[in-house]
Amino acid sequence: MFALGCIQAQTCHTGNCPTGVTTQDVQRGAALVVPGKTERVFHFHQNTLMALKELVQAAGLDDPSQITADHIVRRSASKASSCW
Repeated sequence: MFALGCIQAQTCHTGNCPTGVTTQDVQRGAALVVPGKTERVFHFHQNTLMALKELVQAAGLDDPSQITADHIVRRSASKASSCW
């Protein structure tokens, strides 16, 4: 959404997205210049996939479908010593 120009106005559900990203209104939608965003979205997606690949490899897995809850650690200041 950020790559498309979302400014997190939190009005997605109203149809009044100020950037035209989530609107069904033709005039508001015209504000979204698609040809200018395609490269940004493509690169964002490619970088996301690369980051996922690195995480999967770092966990010693062969496929993202092998990730389980045991691979996820939530750190908090109060439980910092019990995370490992």
